[in-house]
Amino acid sequence: MVQNSLLPTLQKLGLTYYEAKAYISLMTLGVAKPSVIAEESGVPRTKIYEVLKKLEKDKWVTVEKSRPAMVTPTYPRKVLEEHKLLINNEIDSLSNELAMIYDDVIQKDVPKIRVVYSQESIKQMALDVLGNAKNRIVSMGSLYLPGELEALKDSLLRAKERGVSIRIISKPLEDLDKEMVDGFNEFVDVKAGHPYCLKTIMVDNRETLLIMAKVENGVPNLEDVIAVWITSPQLTSYMWSIFDRDWKYLEDYRNNK
Repeated sequence: MVQNSLLPTLQKLGLTYYEAKAYISLMTLGVAKPSVIAEESGVPRTKIYEVLKKLEKDKWVTVEKSRPAMVTPTYPRKVLEEHKLLINNEIDSLSNELAMIYDDVIQKDVPKIRVVYSQESIKQMALDVLGNAKNRIVSMGSLYLPGELEALKDSLLRAKERGVSIRIISKPLEDLDKEMVDGFNEFVDVKAGHPYCLKTIMVDNRETLLIMAKVENGVPNLEDVIAVWITSPQLTSYMWSIFDRDWKYLEDYRNNK
């Protein structure tokens, strides 16, 4: 007997009504022939092979190439985790695409500005901005907050896997900064320059994040920091032009270690 209460949820995951019925029935059978699955689930025999072929393609079942063919259900937790990951990725992609449409069309002429002050809020804002990247990320400046590399590295790696171009201009001011820049240098293009107590991050043609620390006795006070996030294609294009000019004339970071 097919457990009808499970059918709607499986259908939300992309299964058709017949596919959901066949899979649940197979779970109660364990391993079975297509004809037995059809009888148990109520799926018409004329449809069962088409249904099982689709279930196999989507990794819900395994069909042995034997005579008669025997069908085994995939362990539920395994297949559901894979589908959950796929759905989450699709939701993230949809969210980014819709956000881009919203920013570019609905609020095209209305730049958004946000200011934060704490180290943790600044690092989270940087993660959010990098997560929005579709095409290009650049950063210039030599201000690094404690633990920042660890917080940003995974986000930059994911962006690189999405095909995003990443470039950084930085010049370490002390040993701790050098260690951080070395970490970035492992997987993105880095050039030596901009030894300032601030950092600017630009993403695609829309977002600019400016991070600054108050300088006391010539040293940046990392306990007194501020970040300004602005969505303005015009501002970002100006910042791109500054970055691209400097990038042409600076040496690769590896040559300055």
